[in-house]
Amino acid sequence: MAVVTNDFHIARSELIAAREGYGDVAGIPAPLPWVHLEINYTLREAFAMVKTFLFD
Repeated sequence: MAVVTNDFHIARSELIAAREGYGDVAGIPAPLPWVHLEINYTLREAFAMVKTFLFD
């Protein structure tokens, strides 16, 4: 199975898919069209990973 998402979401989407029983999941990165927001999204994704580990 493959998951297509922005490059900063790949790790979390693979983790969630594996937890849901999809087995071996490949992440396919899609480019982020707004490069100037990359730092913001990457920082936000770090907090989302912590949330996923603790609550999902």
